[in-house]
Amino acid sequence: MMVQAWMLAVAASSGVASDAEPGYLEELISRPRVDLSEERAWHVLGHYVGRPQPRSTVDSKDFFFSREGKVDPSGELEATLRAFFAPTSTVTRTVDPATGEGFVPIQKQHPQCRFPARFRHLAKRLDFDPSRLPFRDCPDLVWWLRQLRVQSVSLVFAGPFLGNPASMFGHTFIRLNQGDITGRELSAYTVNFGANATTNFAVSYALLGIFGGFAGEFSTLPFYLKAKEYTDLEHRELWIYDLSFSTTELENLILHLWEMGQAWFRYYYFDENCSYQLLSVLEAANPDRFHFTDRFDAWVVPSDTMRIVLNEQGLLGEVTYRPAQREVAENHARRLEGSDRELAKALATPQRPPWEALEGLSPEVQAKILDAAYEAHRYHSGLDLTPEESAHELKLLRRRRSITADVEALEIVPPTRPDAAHPTASVSLGGGIERQGAFVEVQVRPALHDLLSDPTGYEPGAAIELLNTTLRLRPSDQDLPQLDRLDFVRIASLSPGDALGQRISWHLNAGLLRRRIGRCEGSDCLMGQLFGGPGLSLSAFGGTLFGFLDVELAVAGPFRENARFAAGSTVGWVGALIGPRLRLLIEGTYLYPIVGDGRPDPLPGPVDGPDAFVQAGLSSRISHAVELRAFGSVGNGAWETSSVVRMYF
Repeated sequence: MMVQAWMLAVAASSGVASDAEPGYLEELISRPRVDLSEERAWHVLGHYVGRPQPRSTVDSKDFFFSREGKVDPSGELEATLRAFFAPTSTVTRTVDPATGEGFVPIQKQHPQCRFPARFRHLAKRLDFDPSRLPFRDCPDLVWWLRQLRVQSVSLVFAGPFLGNPASMFGHTFIRLNQGDITGRELSAYTVNFGANATTNFAVSYALLGIFGGFAGEFSTLPFYLKAKEYTDLEHRELWIYDLSFSTTELENLILHLWEMGQAWFRYYYFDENCSYQLLSVLEAANPDRFHFTDRFDAWVVPSDTMRIVLNEQGLLGEVTYRPAQREVAENHARRLEGSDRELAKALATPQRPPWEALEGLSPEVQAKILDAAYEAHRYHSGLDLTPEESAHELKLLRRRRSITADVEALEIVPPTRPDAAHPTASVSLGGGIERQGAFVEVQVRPALHDLLSDPTGYEPGAAIELLNTTLRLRPSDQDLPQLDRLDFVRIASLSPGDALGQRISWHLNAGLLRRRIGRCEGSDCLMGQLFGGPGLSLSAFGGTLFGFLDVELAVAGPFRENARFAAGSTVGWVGALIGPRLRLLIEGTYLYPIVGDGRPDPLPGPVDGPDAFVQAGLSSRISHAVELRAFGSVGNGAWETSSVVRMYF
């Protein structure tokens, strides 16, 4: 890599380390020049945001030389210059017990070695004289560069993982490629930013993630570990986008990544998250060219950050798809006939596999069955194999290798790339009629996707909505618009059975909902609701048929004891009609009160009984970012119909 050669040349030019000329420092500080601390490049290297009072997003004190460096770019620049003039001190090298290599902790290295990207930038802007400011030898940095041998960089997008709140919207990280890595992709290194979670409890995890309760750090791991984590354990697909950086841009980026090894940030789920921090380091490649973080303020979604990077002219190179392990196993099973598929399932389990059933089959069929059994075993076993599972996996491999039949390689057709999906934020405008009269409606949703949205580029059957807010204005009222609905989080995961068997589907909604209740003195009533449950889905009638067993905890003033607990079910169907541009969702829900009041009834007085309603929605995609939608619902003595225009941005 060229930056390694640059570092070696710098070390050679300095010769034997000598003290810097003290007067040269004051000369540099007092030299008439444009204030470098106001330049974008310095702000990017220090991760400063906001004007006219910039503040760094880095929270570790070791990242700054000035005591006020976090909020004072000018003071930090002068302190950095002074630090670069520090004499070289002798530091005892620590031996890494794993590798036997000696190293100096980065905080104890010379400032020129701790911050090579800063040093390179200022050396260029101020034209450092190496005879008056010796360039220090940085053996640990040079060793690190030699280990990585970075020749190119890729941006990797991991699809959403609904089992982890921090990964519901997907995840991005960087892969550092060592020359032509065709066939050797797993040996590359990755750079990832993530939160150091201190709890697994869902509520505290969410609160700490939202309000900056976790520390976030950059880490470097081999790509094969990240690939196993995402594709094998969490069953997420990976999209790998090669980025076409110039040599200088690549050098700048790698040197800044070294600087990030000593930094930590407060992790904020909505804005200063993994994708935002990744954008901030990518900008260091060329601060004048790349303005990625400027386009985000209060909301950062991984798929949006990916589109911002890929839309940069001339930056996108080759795109590679790496399927999830379940998809690999399913495709192997799908090319088998019924009885052969069942045999592959039986062979995939370590408990009494029927090896004798392979006898009498052609070598080609045996090979396909063993391929399917091996991939299914990998899918079901995950990463932490028991001794029995490891032995069985090895036996499957040996059996397969003993068969020399020529089997056509399995080709998995990649789905539509996620960067081609509709934008994540949306706003809807429309109106309708309900039992009480006409209304006008506006809906704002920061993220992400629902079952009526165009599924192109999204996980099939998955819907994730966050802070979906609906306001209604009724001309018959003299009041301001009323909050009709606020979904804090609304998730649906429809997973129809496939060649590997049936999967569990589920849905969840937590938020506020305005129901028509007579005991609210004739007006609407806002109630808090936690609702959802597990279920099953199957492919039927060109779409997905689903059913859930539900429970509901609702809190509202008109309920007896101000709350109720109910149980019931939801059934429905969603799919495309005629063509992919037209989608229909229809579902019915029945809830019976177990504790507390019955259904909120529109008639005066308490009425105990079940809560039952049917609702339907129809969406027509006009363009990539515009949809027309129509809705209708009936139940509990109330009804309504409406139509809206939804615009994505």
